Amino acid sequence: MHSTPRLLGVLLSALVVSLHAAAASAPVSAGSTDAFRLTREVEPLAQSVELTLDPAKDDYTGRVIIDLLAHEPFTSLRLH
Repeated sequence: MHSTPRLLGVLLSALVVSLHAAAASAPVSAGSTDAFRLTREVEPLAQSVELTLDPAKDDYTGRVIIDLLAHEPFTSLRLH
């Protein structure tokens, strides 16, 4: 039987990957602003999600690495 935190982590990771793929393929009209979309000043190029699962433990560890291309200097950015 799967533990809830571990299963939640796997499902969340799959959701992040799915949403990233959908956002990358969605068309955006020139000049439009959508509060739920990233701006074009900083562009994500690649994302890697690594999870370490141990069936003997109730939790998991992991990390996310995102490669970015900065089209102009920035002091903050939005992740979602």
